[in-house]
Amino acid sequence: SFGIPRLVKEVISYRNDSQKQQEKISKMKAEGKDAYDIKKQVRYFNILKNYSNFVLGGSFGRRSENDT
Repeated sequence: SFGIPRLVKEVISYRNDSQKQQEKISKMKAEGKDAYDIKKQVRYFNILKNYSNFVLGGSFGRRSENDT
């Protein structure tokens, strides 16, 4: 199916973005950046993580339920 490679590429992209975001948050904390700015970055990180989980759960999960 043509959708699977696109989905895999999208998930990998979100995971990479998520990892970069975690590193950015750690760096901001280490540098003593403003707590509000860190909070905004954490919120963005959580959005990335939740969307990635949604894509995985919403696509692969439905597929496995239909197979049984």
